[in-house]
Amino acid sequence: FNCGSPNNSIERTQPARLPLFLKHSMSLPRVLILDDEKHLRESVRCQLNLRGYETAGAASSSEALSILGASSFDLVVCDPRVSGAGGIEFLRKTIELHPETGVVLMSGTHDLKLAMDAMRLGALDCISKPFTGDEIAEAVAGAIGRMRERAERNGYLKRLEDSLLDHGTELSRMLSAASETTLNALVAALDARGHETEAHS
Repeated sequence: FNCGSPNNSIERTQPARLPLFLKHSMSLPRVLILDDEKHLRESVRCQLNLRGYETAGAASSSEALSILGASSFDLVVCDPRVSGAGGIEFLRKTIELHPETGVVLMSGTHDLKLAMDAMRLGALDCISKPFTGDEIAEAVAGAIGRMRERAERNGYLKRLEDSLLDHGTELSRMLSAASETTLNALVAALDARGHETEAHS
């Protein structure tokens, strides 16, 4: 595809062709494109902009990490052989420093092993070059969907853990109160038995 943007600023368009689950979200998905080939980088940005995503571009891993440090993104789409630290090292740093941001790879057919290594490290998907605008948009939508499902699941597990802790604290308090009541009743019973024994002696 041939569709470019003249600058590297974040671009916004209306979400005319976003998948339904993304259209109904509170904010537009934000995608950072990391590739040292300007034509490809800007073409991917343009295709995603046309589909309603907010995008930014980076030509090196160091530039991408700087952008991620300054602003949050749902996803990074990157070439594993990008200049700088390299795609694999960039993936490691992104997972470590920005675990809320997913990564999708754009790789050539000769990068199969590299792509498999990246998937094992935590990349969400890998799309082979060359690809169409629809193919990259589908990969991005799927990856963001998995990231949001993961975030919702983690949020649910956190709420469940907090609820169990709250109930555990309440249960502990109830058991403590019940134990104290039982102990007091036992003491009272023993005391009454003692008085009864004295009355019969």
